[in-house]
Amino acid sequence: MSEVGSENLAKGRERVTRLDLVAGLWLLCLGLLLFWLSFQKWGHPIVDLGRDLYVPSRLLAGDWLYRDILYNYGPLAPYLLAGVTAIVGDSLAVFAACGIFCGLSTTLALYLAGRRLAGPLGAVGCATMFVGLHFFASSGGGWGTNFVLPYSYSAVLGLMFTLWSFYVLLIALERAEFSPKAADRSYLLSGLLLLAACFSKRDIAIAGGVVHGVVWLAGPFSRRVKWTLAGLTVALPAVFVWAFHARSPEEFSLLSENLTKFSGSVLSMPFFQQVSGMADLPGRLRAIGLGVGCIVGVGACLYVTGRCWQSPGHGWRRVGSVAAASLGTVALGGLLWQAGRIQTLAVVPVLALAGVVVAVRSKRFSLSPLFLASLLVLGSSVRIVLNYTPHWYGFYLSVPGYLLIAAWLNHPVCRRFRYHRVLVGATVFAALLMLVRFEREMLAHYGGLTERLVTRQGMMADLPIRRAQALRNTLDWLEARAKAYPDPTLLVVPEGVSLNYFSGLRNPIGAYLFIPPEIPGPAIEARLLDRLRRMPPDFVAVTSRDVTDFGATAFGDEYGRDLAGWIVANYRHRETFGDGRQRQYVVSIWERQ
Repeated sequence: MSEVGSENLAKGRERVTRLDLVAGLWLLCLGLLLFWLSFQKWGHPIVDLGRDLYVPSRLLAGDWLYRDILYNYGPLAPYLLAGVTAIVGDSLAVFAACGIFCGLSTTLALYLAGRRLAGPLGAVGCATMFVGLHFFASSGGGWGTNFVLPYSYSAVLGLMFTLWSFYVLLIALERAEFSPKAADRSYLLSGLLLLAACFSKRDIAIAGGVVHGVVWLAGPFSRRVKWTLAGLTVALPAVFVWAFHARSPEEFSLLSENLTKFSGSVLSMPFFQQVSGMADLPGRLRAIGLGVGCIVGVGACLYVTGRCWQSPGHGWRRVGSVAAASLGTVALGGLLWQAGRIQTLAVVPVLALAGVVVAVRSKRFSLSPLFLASLLVLGSSVRIVLNYTPHWYGFYLSVPGYLLIAAWLNHPVCRRFRYHRVLVGATVFAALLMLVRFEREMLAHYGGLTERLVTRQGMMADLPIRRAQALRNTLDWLEARAKAYPDPTLLVVPEGVSLNYFSGLRNPIGAYLFIPPEIPGPAIEARLLDRLRRMPPDFVAVTSRDVTDFGATAFGDEYGRDLAGWIVANYRHRETFGDGRQRQYVVSIWERQ
């Protein structure tokens, strides 16, 4: 590193090149285009999103997280959203602006970290994959989910803080060579960012924790800073448990009802098996192998094309060789388009294992960027080990994989490879195919969102299954009928807390999800039923939320029978919106007798 570069790094400066400006312009144009194409077509009106819309309003009303209202993730996201909405107002536009800010921050962190690992070209590749595959995708019944109105703002914040922590950690390790004090400050900042990720979403924070754990043991930082971070790592969770544990039997128990719920047989449900890729292990392995084989074949065709073009042959022989190699490239690209698709990214955890092996077997083991990126990917791939794609939960867990690919392509082991340029070309070719196919699918999905759910908080596009109409009719009916109650309350089963948010009617018991993972056994169902008996809601809305992905047919059939029986015994049916025909949505309204 030059003296000027060392001085800039010590002062925390990043030298902005002309290529960085061009990359920024490209990412801005791509983001604006996708924003325009996907405008108001991001979130799902029933599944997941309503949790983060509803909970902040309850916190502003005086409820305590985990004590008065349940939340499956860390406390940072709901309290931050509550603070923002308290200042600028509560609407879908405000929540979307928060998500866009997180997405922009994540893009910048990914670009800067990629720049450290692979230079500006590698950085723009990482950022392009993120913007194209993750930022503006749709969770409203489409291929994946998004950062604007995501299934969980905790996941978005967790990834953002983890990437910034990783980037600052890379700076700290570089500064350790010439400025120990500056390195200690950067290392401390990196640890604080990781703690913020821990209080957002545990799974992505664990990935950063694996990296920080290794650096804590072998990193060139002072003991004072290391033990300061170790003390904070112990003290902050202790303060968290003390602040949010139940003070009375009427409050929710943080440890027993939130932290231990997703364990044991729950993780063996079909839904979680699909998330990990284990539900169809042979098919998943075939897709991965086919995709990798196609990329290798594309590389071989690119190599043959280059050799033919540079060969001393003349005339039709040379033209024919180039044409044959080019057709082979196109054919393999078509095969990758049809069969391998985005599943090829599931090979990334294997690359991470290879990165760890290369680092451990090196003569001078060091905390190399490739080694750290490999640890980050291994930590984030546990939940989606055979489904390491932007689909479902991978919309944020698979993002570190782009950094690893860039680090591998820029690593000396690959750069010494005789066909390094061919390898880079094949990777770029495959990435472009993935991007184009994904955007094609997303555009088709956006075009299918033809219904409009108009609420007081904003508008949301939806699939043509009469869901938007049923929800709108439900909201109108509740608004008219709730005037007869001084403090009307609403319970939505099995899922649809967004109705509480859009209608402004609170849920009296603080538990708002009644899907199979949230009722894993009779003990939890009995506790919920006891709370409902003591604090019965004025209205109950039963939505036709499909729960077959959890291995159940319907609420009140294979699970939740006691809850369903209590509703039928104590409430009278008032209205049904939607006629229940195939691919149409139904909401049934029940009122307390």
